[in-house]
Order: sequence, then C-alpha cells, then structure tokens
Amino acid sequence: MLYFVIVGIVVGLATFLQIYTYGVAGEFLTERVRDWSFRAMLRQEIAWFDNKSNGVGALCSKLSTDAAAVQGATGQRIGTVLSSVSTLLIAIGIAMFYEWRLGLVALAFAPLLVVGSYLEMKFMEQQNMGNSKALQKSTKLAVEVVSNIRTVAALGRESMFHKQYVDMLRPATKQCKRNTHIRGTVYGLSRSVMFFAFAACMYYGGQLMVWGITDLTSVFV
Repeated sequence: MLYFVIVGIVVGLATFLQIYTYGVAGEFLTERVRDWSFRAMLRQEIAWFDNKSNGVGALCSKLSTDAAAVQGATGQRIGTVLSSVSTLLIAIGIAMFYEWRLGLVALAFAPLLVVGSYLEMKFMEQQNMGNSKALQKSTKLAVEVVSNIRTVAALGRESMFHKQYVDMLRPATKQCKRNTHIRGTVYGLSRSVMFFAFAACMYYGGQLMVWGITDLTSVFV
C-alpha cells in the first residue's frame, strides 16, 4: 500500500513539473516570436503598409493569434507527445519481457492508435488555421471601425459594419461545427481502440492460461 502512495506522489510531482516547465517555455517562445514579428514589421518599407492585407487590424491580429498558435503547437503539446511515446515504448518493453505473445497482440493495435491521433491532430490543425484566418479578417475590420468610430457613427453605418463582422465569422463557425463532428468520431474511435486491445489481450491471455503456457501474474502485468 505504501508503494502505491509513493508512486502516486512521484507521478503527481512529475506531472506538475512537466506542465509548469512546458508552460514557461511556451510563454518565453510566444514573447520571442512577438518580439521578432514586431521588429520585422518595423523594418518594412512604407509601401508595405499600403497593402490592404497589412492594415493595422491585420498586423495586430497576427501579433496576437500567430504567436499563440506557435505556443499551442509547441509547449504542452510536445510534452504530451513525448510522454505518450515514452509510455508506449516502456509498455511494449514490459509486455515483451513478461509475456511476448501478449505483447505482440497489444502491439498490433498500436498503428490504429497512431493513425487516430494523427487524424485528430490534422483536423485540429485545419480548424485552427480556418479560425486564424477568420479572426484576422474580423479583427482587422473591428480595429478599423473602432479607430474611425466617429465617422461611422456620423454616417449611421454601425449596423452595416456589425452585419459585415458577423458574416466574416460565420464561415469559420460552420467549419468548426463540421470539423467538431468529425473530430468527435475520430476521437471516439481512437480511444475505443485501447479498450478493444484490452479485450483482445484478456481473451488471448485467458487462452494461454487454459493451455498452460502462462500464469495469471504475467497476463495482468
């Protein structure tokens, strides 16, 4: 009983340190990306700012969303990937050490888990890219409208710009709804593979016990 308590404390501390360190690293990376991006903007020629795609709103949106996207692509996600890969390798090693037949059965389900995780990350990446583009356009419009709010109010165009702002967000909303259903299906399938693997290992382990090839301890380990 004491060993389980010690293991729980060690795992809790390790998880805390993992999340904390990757979070701090992600924040430093975000700060550096924004610093470099802003320096690059200031070094551009005046004609570069005359382009409509390089307006005040678009540039502010890039500084906020792009840097946050970089942090989301690194930071905790890298920690999750590394921990998942290390857990998989250690589990395969332990399974092969105690009962290689069951290890091969469990290993047969590993490609399905990898494919499911890859598809889930792919859909998430597409959704984030679509949201980034939609937010960039809508933020550009909002900044320009607020900067010239007196002119907008004098012309009575508040409702028009509000409708235009909402219309810019609708394509991203539709895409998110569509991708959410697909991501939910892929997530459910990828997580269910693990339980199918458990069932297959338990069934085959029971058969090995009936045949007298292995014992109960090796099956459950």
